[in-house]
Amino acid sequence: MAEQLPAKAIHESYISPIPIPPGATIKEMADIRGMSQTELARRMGRPGQAVSEIINGKKAIIEDTAFQLERVFGQPAEFWLNLERNFQLSKARFEERARLARQVRQVKQYPFEELVQFGYIKETEALEEKVSILLNFLRVADFVALNGYIKSRILAFRRSPQFDLSIAKLATWLRMGEIEAENLNLQPFNKQNLREHIPEIRHLTTIHIREATERLRSIGEECGVAFLFIREFNKFPVCGITRWVGNNPYIQLSLRYKRHDSLWFSIFHEIGHVLLHGKKDLFIDNGKKEDTNKYEKEANQFARESLGPSMFHSELVEICEHSLAVAQPIIQTAEELDIHPGIIVGMLQYDGVIPYNRLHKLKLKLIWS
Repeated sequence: MAEQLPAKAIHESYISPIPIPPGATIKEMADIRGMSQTELARRMGRPGQAVSEIINGKKAIIEDTAFQLERVFGQPAEFWLNLERNFQLSKARFEERARLARQVRQVKQYPFEELVQFGYIKETEALEEKVSILLNFLRVADFVALNGYIKSRILAFRRSPQFDLSIAKLATWLRMGEIEAENLNLQPFNKQNLREHIPEIRHLTTIHIREATERLRSIGEECGVAFLFIREFNKFPVCGITRWVGNNPYIQLSLRYKRHDSLWFSIFHEIGHVLLHGKKDLFIDNGKKEDTNKYEKEANQFARESLGPSMFHSELVEICEHSLAVAQPIIQTAEELDIHPGIIVGMLQYDGVIPYNRLHKLKLKLIWS
């Protein structure tokens, strides 16, 4: 009597917890019937060696084999093909588990807990599961592939010299930016349109930061530029990165210094890279004045001229050199430039014109809400 499985059972997917080759089922059915391996091979019209390899899991069951088994044992071809598919999946899953186990040590390089805190991934204590969650989040096959991918990308970034730059944290932060960029409706990049919006972007420094960043995102969408404000990790020295994704520049920013003036200078610095430099250039600013390369100098100069033209800056430097009462001149200059006075204070402090312990009331602190 032919042994038939219900149609529903044929189509259900059962994944074995251990890799069991379909050959085990073939051997079991043959034994029940008192059928030797030699007899089975003859009934299937296959060489004995080929049937032996199928039984021992060394040779896969393909469509022709499945139909041969259907005729010999009465089980549909789909049954045998599903057994083979589940066996291959089980083997792959075991191999994947081994690959994950080999990468467990690298998890500590990544800001896993902070990603959980920021709401990007779920918490787990299992190390292998942490590896899997991170790789899924980062959209890469393994950490080796990730390192090669990141090092191949063209990045232009400003960073503090206080901490070494972690490739793992950088890759994670960039991925967070990509996720946010998915919510933007970017138009084709229009350099001239971006230039024409510089006065309006400067004006945004005078309004509340939440409203300003929302408007900046809208301007960016219109100009084809992704402005991405992404929370930084602990001991992560990057305050701004410019990169090209396809034909659109991505400007990604953090609150590394927690200061309003620093954030806006970074914004204009990165806009400078977009407007002045090509897609294939690599720009690195380590935060040290003496190490700043030509491209960083150009981006810095663009930011300074956009925020506080040199003519106004020279006048303020002269006033600062001859008077201690400089708050009012700075406020007046800021009104003329349509810019927040704290940004001017920040530039004067950076230049050493006024000490960092003066005029703090004109500057704003920023925190993530």
